[in-house]
Amino acid sequence: MEAAYRALCAHGYDDLTMRDIADEFEKSRGLIHYHYDTKADLLAAVFEWMVDRYEERVLAEVDAGDDPRQALEAFVDVAIYGPDDPAFDHWAFFAALIEFRSRAHRDERTRAALQGSYDRAVGILEAILEAGIEEGAFREVDAEAAAHFLFLATDAIRVRKITEGNDEALAQGRTALDQLVLEPLYVDGGG
Repeated sequence: MEAAYRALCAHGYDDLTMRDIADEFEKSRGLIHYHYDTKADLLAAVFEWMVDRYEERVLAEVDAGDDPRQALEAFVDVAIYGPDDPAFDHWAFFAALIEFRSRAHRDERTRAALQGSYDRAVGILEAILEAGIEEGAFREVDAEAAAHFLFLATDAIRVRKITEGNDEALAQGRTALDQLVLEPLYVDGGG
């Protein structure tokens, strides 16, 4: 999985060959073909592996049992800037994710993995929001709708940074989320 992921990051989905993966794997292509019939089969497995590894890193930094405000801030930060893990290239991961998304409409397995990841992330956000509302730290809002919005907003910030190469998108997006969503959500305002 790691070899295929490295090859994917280096070559992109369209230009990636089984030979590229084998070169990263330092084993024969035959061994890869023994386990995966096609590049699409292998990349579907790589996608699921990528998402699982990313979610593990995010969950390591976002504890929904923490103070709800701290948990929400941590979730937004890790969603935008990536996990605090020098061994993990957040932007290579999201560049690869965008390539997979562009093919999901034709691939049920990728579409299902994307939906599962989305549902889990929204579920974490919803739990954080519900805990904050219950504790009186957050204003009364529709936690499910707010969770969907927050996830989609952080995702749009990442996509803009990657597709436009716009590093300012991160700070602009975080500022907009703070001013338009988070500060009004907090019972005592921002800060």
